[in-house]
Amino acid sequence: MEQQNIADQVVIVERATQEDHKETDVIKRILRDDYQQYEDEAQSRNREAVLAKLNSIIKDWIREVGRSKGKDENTILNSGGKIFTFGSYRLGVHAPNTDIDALCVAPRHVDREEDFFGSLFDMLKGHQSVKNLYPVQKGFVPRIGMEFEGIEIDLIFARIQASEVGEDLKDLLDDNILKGCDDETVRSLNGTRVADILLKQVPNVENFRTTLRCVKLWAKNRGIYSNVLGYFGGIAYMILVAKICKIFPYLEPNKLLRNFFSYCLNREWSYNNPVILVKVSDEPMYGIKDELLYKEKNTNLMPILTPAYPCMNSTHNVSHSTKEAMLAEFEKGLKITEAILKRDERGQKQYPSLSWKRLFKKFAFFSSFTHYIMITICSIDDELHSRWLGFVESKLRFFVSALEKLTSQKTYAVEFRPWPKSYTIQSTLTQVDDDYAYTKSDSYFIGMRIKRNETVEMVTVDLTQTIQKYYESLAQWIHDQQPDCEEAAGLKHVDVQIRYVGQEGLPEDVKPKMIGKRKERDQEVDEKQELDYE
Repeated sequence: MEQQNIADQVVIVERATQEDHKETDVIKRILRDDYQQYEDEAQSRNREAVLAKLNSIIKDWIREVGRSKGKDENTILNSGGKIFTFGSYRLGVHAPNTDIDALCVAPRHVDREEDFFGSLFDMLKGHQSVKNLYPVQKGFVPRIGMEFEGIEIDLIFARIQASEVGEDLKDLLDDNILKGCDDETVRSLNGTRVADILLKQVPNVENFRTTLRCVKLWAKNRGIYSNVLGYFGGIAYMILVAKICKIFPYLEPNKLLRNFFSYCLNREWSYNNPVILVKVSDEPMYGIKDELLYKEKNTNLMPILTPAYPCMNSTHNVSHSTKEAMLAEFEKGLKITEAILKRDERGQKQYPSLSWKRLFKKFAFFSSFTHYIMITICSIDDELHSRWLGFVESKLRFFVSALEKLTSQKTYAVEFRPWPKSYTIQSTLTQVDDDYAYTKSDSYFIGMRIKRNETVEMVTVDLTQTIQKYYESLAQWIHDQQPDCEEAAGLKHVDVQIRYVGQEGLPEDVKPKMIGKRKERDQEVDEKQELDYE
């Protein structure tokens, strides 16, 4: 093994073996056959066709906007407009039935509020191929969500300072495209820019994609894939995997995975030691506001910077609780991958029954904690529920932070672990009065347990005031940010319930079947014990 320094980047020269290639083939088969992580050709063609139709709609809409604003015929005909993709789809690591992240790039005479959320929204609302259409105008990156011919699409918007957006605009990598753009457009453009930079940075795109597919599946199954709740999100995992691929350019995914877990577990996570894939200028340019430029904050526990200008911290939501949960999972992932790769003196597998499927085992959340906090959102219709559910979910991390403060004086003696999935609990659907009944319900859960710490004799946590303050904060956020929803947010239309439940008191919809007989436990790999990992 040899270490080199190339352009300030440490590169480890360790060559893959024939056995590594065979192991990687096994991993790919598991992803395809056991977890259905690859699309077939028909599904791929369908996505391409849907994007082409959406692109055509965008062009027609932009021409109509030009006519409504009195533009000359030449400007109208040449104004163009174009759809770009970003996220997993652009990187080529999307799974079947996952959504497409799409970016609408429009010329300067098209407005976000008046046109994108106005006339385009109306046009899509009347389109026969569009279902479940909803706007998110107040988000960090405003978007329109929809289902187009059965495929879920999140559509964001960028208005660049050009009179036309033609087909000759192949990519968005030139920083000059940021000139004169508002904050929302800069953030929207950077989704596609980041994805394209990642693909240019990795030495072997196929190995990057396979490793990233594994990491995404692992993180989702372990319940640590959610930027909103304070875990790493898609962008953070993409950057981390790209970083590992750059450091170990000659390794196959089987060993890249081991090195991914080792890097994430053992690096010095600190606000002043961010993960940097490529160095990006921190100087204000192209009219970018100072507020958009990355600045060190001691509240950033695990900073991972995006590689496009202006770089941003993709993990600013990470809390003490979510950091601890991720580090615990990185450690388990490292133990599992090291055990799989371990060979005896004859070069044979130390644990022949240990499969790569063990890495993707789902975390048994509802049997791993003694105590839970259950947050239930009930609504009277689909549209209101979608909007309210997303709003409450985006504020759950503040609730977790408030819970952490209850025990921070006791060295965080209580572990809190939010689960990034909601569940429909039938028992929460009730009749409000003669006119209204809740027809939609989703519940989120936060696991709680006392840490084993000899210095803490007894821990008492009173949740009452924290829950009450969270209720009050929700009401204030609604009033400040969504005043038009205030009436709909009343108890007659929407209800939020927060309550403590013990493991035995969990709703039947989620309660583990073996409680009271044999509790399912999330087992770690122990080299002294060969278990059935299938």
